[in-house]
Amino acid sequence: MTFYQELQLSSTGSKQLIRSTTDPKEKRRHILIYNFKVYLVMAFCVAVVSMYSKLTGSSNSVVGVTVLLAVLVLRQADFGIRTTHGLLSIAGHTGVRAVSVGAYNNQFELLVKDLKRFKDRKYRILLLSPSRTRGNHLAENHPFCLPTA
Repeated sequence: MTFYQELQLSSTGSKQLIRSTTDPKEKRRHILIYNFKVYLVMAFCVAVVSMYSKLTGSSNSVVGVTVLLAVLVLRQADFGIRTTHGLLSIAGHTGVRAVSVGAYNNQFELLVKDLKRFKDRKYRILLLSPSRTRGNHLAENHPFCLPTA
């Protein structure tokens, strides 16, 4: 089995290959390739999240992690289509849009204006408040906000 073919094995396949190998030199080779694959995936994850954070802002790094996890989970999914369409199907199934906004320090009316604009565009908005008091104030004074329980 070539180096590339071993990289293509699933985690279970690699572990079975390591277990079934009796030659110590060959077993060590399989273990090194398996570890290389693990570190390669880890480097890919760091690169994707770093790139996503640079493109969309550090406040959206959680979205980058979510997109990465979706890619890692769905890359093995069988949607009944050809392999050449795999990347397109992953993008179609995991379309996530995040909007990075600046700080609204002492500019509450600017926040209200942006929220109305997002609502007009039919965005789903999750607005978090650092305190219950501020959250209640926002919900009471602005009819487009729904209070939470």
